[in-house]
Amino acid sequence: IYHTPYTIYHIPYTIYHIPYTIYHIPYTIHHIPFTVHQVERTSRVLDGSVLVVDAVAGVQAQTKTVWRSIRKHSLPCVGFVNKMDRAGASWTQSLKSIQEQLCTPTVCLHYPLLSSDGNGLGDAHVCGDGTLNKVVDLVGWKILEWAPPGQKGLPSAITTHAIETSEGVYDKTHIPSDMVYEKILQARRHMIDTLADYDDDLMGMVMEHDYQHIPIHAIIQSLRHGTIRKHFMPVVLGSALKGRGIQPLLDMMVGLLPSPLERLTHVYLQDKRAGQQLPLPDHLFCALAFKVFNHPQRGTMVYVRVYSGSAYGKMSIFNSTVQKEERVLQILSIQADDLHMVDMASQGEVVCLVGCKHTKTGDTLISLHPSPASHTNTPLHTPSQTSPLRPTHTPSPLPLSTYKTYTLEGLDIPPPVYSIALEPEEERMRGPLEKILSSLSLEDPSLQVEVSSETGQIVVKGLGELHLEVLVETIRQTYKLPVYVTSTYIQYLERLKEEGKGVDPYPCTFTYTHDVVREGKRHRASVTIVVMRREDILPCALKVSEELRNILSAEGLNVVTDALGNSVLRGGRGHPLVGGEF
Repeated sequence: IYHTPYTIYHIPYTIYHIPYTIYHIPYTIHHIPFTVHQVERTSRVLDGSVLVVDAVAGVQAQTKTVWRSIRKHSLPCVGFVNKMDRAGASWTQSLKSIQEQLCTPTVCLHYPLLSSDGNGLGDAHVCGDGTLNKVVDLVGWKILEWAPPGQKGLPSAITTHAIETSEGVYDKTHIPSDMVYEKILQARRHMIDTLADYDDDLMGMVMEHDYQHIPIHAIIQSLRHGTIRKHFMPVVLGSALKGRGIQPLLDMMVGLLPSPLERLTHVYLQDKRAGQQLPLPDHLFCALAFKVFNHPQRGTMVYVRVYSGSAYGKMSIFNSTVQKEERVLQILSIQADDLHMVDMASQGEVVCLVGCKHTKTGDTLISLHPSPASHTNTPLHTPSQTSPLRPTHTPSPLPLSTYKTYTLEGLDIPPPVYSIALEPEEERMRGPLEKILSSLSLEDPSLQVEVSSETGQIVVKGLGELHLEVLVETIRQTYKLPVYVTSTYIQYLERLKEEGKGVDPYPCTFTYTHDVVREGKRHRASVTIVVMRREDILPCALKVSEELRNILSAEGLNVVTDALGNSVLRGGRGHPLVGGEF
């Protein structure tokens, strides 16, 4: 938006894939300055993910940022190779790009039959005449054929054909040659062999039966377990513009990705001060706010993911992050830009709450009252009812007031590295500008707003030049407030060196002895510093041992911590040191 080639807002969308229920799909951008703004907070509330790869360009540089977020939050992932009807598209090169760039094994569930290729082989490049109309389903062992595309964006009609006739020979109507048939057989064997490497039961079936006689349900079960355990990434292909491959992709999402009930094994309430964790209580409403924005009519709106219990209108809830009570006036279901009022929201849903005044992105919302019996949780994913991975939860016997200090895992927000100074064209507009920036910083936790003590200017800090550029355009175009902008300032950071090449293994220990003689008296003291290296770029943490606390007075302790803190802020080359513990 705003004359840039990037989409920077995620769009929660509800898909009804009969007979299955609801899926909320937040589409996220993959530009690095918006990692926290969109990708990070979206990945935090998902149960699974779909990685879309361009069949021509393969894995792009920014895709790796999204992949790191997927792996950080331990999300099972399925792949979709899009734009297979474009000139230069390559199925094999796309798979190779995923394996090499993302360092993850892939399992191919499709094999393309391209009429633009002389012999129908799907490993050649497409000639660009839009001839992707047949795909071999290696799991169901059938051919999927799409009719000519209808309305733009809508799935094409799909017809299935058997690969082999009743006599056991392949259908020459759809498979042009023996060489193509052998390629398809080889692709199915490779798929089953890959699955058997992670599934002993399937390995036994391979030893006992022919590849063509292995039950389809056994292959699907092996695919599902391997996907949920993140052993590999199942991949299908298609052309989203023409609606081809969308229905198999939805089937794969339903059959292979985990349901919200299965993902609860990875979610805990924690009290960081006490260092304790509690399982999610079934009888209490618990949700995480992952997006906050101001609506011109409805006011502050909070997007939440419900992890347990149920929410309903006119409900009192408690923000355990900031220790504030909130009142839910309305609950809205999300269909892209369309919001519809609903009576309740149950476990696993993504909804919008209206009326929360103190909640910001990353806060935990809980109810200190049990959910009504009428608001029971309904399963959102039919396959999970028989899944061995589905956890069993029992109501917690703890008093309800215990949960007031417990929160869900929030967001890791890196420190800003870019900053600009903003000034309104007229001094009387300074108050509205500060109000707008306060609202925008509530929506985006990676933005920091402060007033310079030296110049009195309003300084805005962000994660990159594009990040702040979009902010300025939002103020100018959405809020119609003209502002002046100074040149962008880059804040450099320093990190501890990695182990190896002359660097001792961490933790490193250094001892400093201060020995001086003043007024005829000798003063001698030693301090030992233990250095740990972290992988993040958050500010360094300073910890003081109990032994030192018992030796030094409060004044002496402050001198030591202040000296070390100032050294960390200066770093070795004059820049703040991050990613360490002392």
